[in-house]
Amino acid sequence: MEKNKIFISHRHSDTQSDCHRLKSDLQKIFGKDQVFLDIENLEPGIKFAEAIEKTLAQSKVVLVVIGPDWLHVTNDKGGKRLFDEKDWVRREIAASLNDANTRVIPVLVKGASIPEEEDLPEDLNPLTQLQVAEITTKRWDYDLGELIKVLEKLVPKRQDLPAQNTAQRPFIPGPPKPKSWWAKNYLWVLGGIVVFFILINLINPPYDENQPSEDENISYDSTGVDLKDREQYSDAGGDDPNQGNLPVYEEDIRTTNPDGQEIYESLTFAESVPDFSGKWWLRENGVRMGYFIISQEGTDFTFDYYYFDQLSGRGYGSYVASDKAIYSEEFALSDTRNPAQFAFMTTDNGSTWTGLVQKYAIENNATLSKEY
Repeated sequence: MEKNKIFISHRHSDTQSDCHRLKSDLQKIFGKDQVFLDIENLEPGIKFAEAIEKTLAQSKVVLVVIGPDWLHVTNDKGGKRLFDEKDWVRREIAASLNDANTRVIPVLVKGASIPEEEDLPEDLNPLTQLQVAEITTKRWDYDLGELIKVLEKLVPKRQDLPAQNTAQRPFIPGPPKPKSWWAKNYLWVLGGIVVFFILINLINPPYDENQPSEDENISYDSTGVDLKDREQYSDAGGDDPNQGNLPVYEEDIRTTNPDGQEIYESLTFAESVPDFSGKWWLRENGVRMGYFIISQEGTDFTFDYYYFDQLSGRGYGSYVASDKAIYSEEFALSDTRNPAQFAFMTTDNGSTWTGLVQKYAIENNATLSKEY
């Protein structure tokens, strides 16, 4: 039996209107007979159980639509229906998860989030480990378009669909905007200025008013002691300049340390840049929304953004040490001309990042977690 259908599993009291819209939009792409919305597609006189099982056997993809009340719907006795072994939504999902040839995709609507394992019966626990799709009312067309990109790889489209309606606009990001000379070299310039002033201070020490002027005629003995001082303090220490109360002169740093170790130790170097290259999972408001592949070169980086394993955006940015944060300087999405942007800060030297992501004029709290 050929598996080429899309099955939409849902709670009628939770997401009925969203599922009707979803079914209608998917049928425009994949055909009326290829998209099944449980009870709606049943003909009179057909047993519900047999029809559901037959359709699931023919389904290549099962979309589990989850709304805010999906987990909390109760039966006549007040118990959660998901924990009833006879509940059809539970049976649909469990059968799909046990079929290795069926792709199960949780679809979150109305701001819902994926349940935790402890909130589900054991046979539905694998649902929490799957990549989710989120469809919102404000960006319905875009979110649905991203889901369709995945479905097109699994389910054949309508044969009579005009080619121009399904052609994907090629993603051609603009050329990277060159960074200014100052942005690339400001740390070196500041470090050079600090070294310059340290050297000047060592070569020309601060003026001491007790130091004799150049006009005074001063004589020193072979040990470097002023002869006037020797005469003044001879009664206290005799002829030995190392005895008595003769003044002690500080050693010249250029004589005692010709290699300039004090200069080196006095320098303050820039903070090390954390390694944030690699694959980072993106979560927006707690929901997994794809991942970034980041290539890093010092404080500069480029990145590709993937949604459902489809390249959906590209850009570049930089790390700012004073903020301990990475900022996107350009973030172009493949399906819109409106630029996106993000900013993430780390408090553990780059192990995790928290911040904000703005896409389609919508700003969300977000986190990045590394895939090792």
